[in-house]
Amino acid sequence: MLKIAICNDEIFHIKKIKYQLDDLLFHYNINDCEIKTYDSLTKFCSLDLEVCQYQVVFFYIDRPDINFLEETRKMRELNKEAFLVVVSEFIYYAIEGYKVNAFRFILKDKIHDMLPECLESIIQKLEISNLKVKFDFLEGETVILRDHIIYIESKKHKVIFHLLLKSEVTYSLYDKLDHIEEILDRNKFMRIHKSFLVNQKYISSIIRYKVQLRTGEFLPVPRQKYKLVEDKYYEIK
Repeated sequence: MLKIAICNDEIFHIKKIKYQLDDLLFHYNINDCEIKTYDSLTKFCSLDLEVCQYQVVFFYIDRPDINFLEETRKMRELNKEAFLVVVSEFIYYAIEGYKVNAFRFILKDKIHDMLPECLESIIQKLEISNLKVKFDFLEGETVILRDHIIYIESKKHKVIFHLLLKSEVTYSLYDKLDHIEEILDRNKFMRIHKSFLVNQKYISSIIRYKVQLRTGEFLPVPRQKYKLVEDKYYEIK
């Protein structure tokens, strides 16, 4: 599922962009999409771990005195990969957006004209068809989103998928972790241990021979592999 957040407290503008997004998504034949609205980026960030599941965030800025960098950096701490689209009448924020890797800046009164190109570019980069993957779990054949996988654990000839849905759930199947690693995107998943494959977006920090996840869990990193894992973590960070 493609998840889009709109952060704006003006109902008129929320309805306007939501209507246009629905129309554009229909045009691109993307039916599996959820659009949610929030009063502010701060309110959105209060979702904490759930922020990781969003691929696109529209952030409206209506005042020149807002602490833009503080709010957007908080979001980036929670989700480094989301396409951040800044919408404002203040051109100043187009420059500030580069500091937090904003994907686009859209002038508020030009959104009807600029949104189609913006969304088309996002869809092309997201490769929507690659967001999902299907596995024949012991619990039954299930299609899951890659973004919902926190980490995968190899244990007693089984691999156990730890997923974040409405709460943390697990699915399992008989397979080798090496094979699962080949199926998933190695640019997004990090093999920190022979028994653990971790979604990089859920890594909060790395400390001596351990990786801390945003769920609060700690996973071990072997001494001989620690430097490699540490280097890769800071490379993506």
